[in-house]
Amino acid sequence: MTDASVIISPGEPISPLQILGLDIVSRLHGGRDVILAIDLTESVGLNDEGRIRLRQIVEDSLKPGDSVYVVPFAKDITSEEVLLGVHPLGLPIEFSSKSKDNIDKILQKIPFVSDPNHYGADIQRAELKIYQAVAQINQNRLQQNQPIKAQSIIWMTDAPLLAQAGITSEIWIETPADSPFHETPLSKLP
Repeated sequence: MTDASVIISPGEPISPLQILGLDIVSRLHGGRDVILAIDLTESVGLNDEGRIRLRQIVEDSLKPGDSVYVVPFAKDITSEEVLLGVHPLGLPIEFSSKSKDNIDKILQKIPFVSDPNHYGADIQRAELKIYQAVAQINQNRLQQNQPIKAQSIIWMTDAPLLAQAGITSEIWIETPADSPFHETPLSKLP
């Protein structure tokens, strides 16, 4: 278990020297944290082409040493494996080789169909939680004197990414009315 006494907060600036140091350290170890963030809402509904592309990503893009997190979301992250501080994105699948078994382990965890019980995708909430979680994962490694990893996030959604703070529902109707991001500038969020 990790001591999660240091919690990462988004928006903390780091110096160019820290950026360089993190880049060097992450390249020394090998392997990455690869997050497959998958929108469960019906409007996304992965068709055959989407399923084929996801399979290609898993087969062609993953490398031995990668830790793969499958993170479904709708109004919030929906993984039952999430344990804040310790496993903020759930348990990873360690991709040790491009064997059929390793590929199948990841594909079996991917929700290829939408879930009618999940609606109202809140991409801004998902972005905040996932980016904060990947920073926390490396912070946990540092606290345990383990090498950090480079990180890559693959988003499967029809929601607009990198939207401006305070986006209104007239522009983007998928932000749920009860979301803290609904027509609220980021500076006013808790």
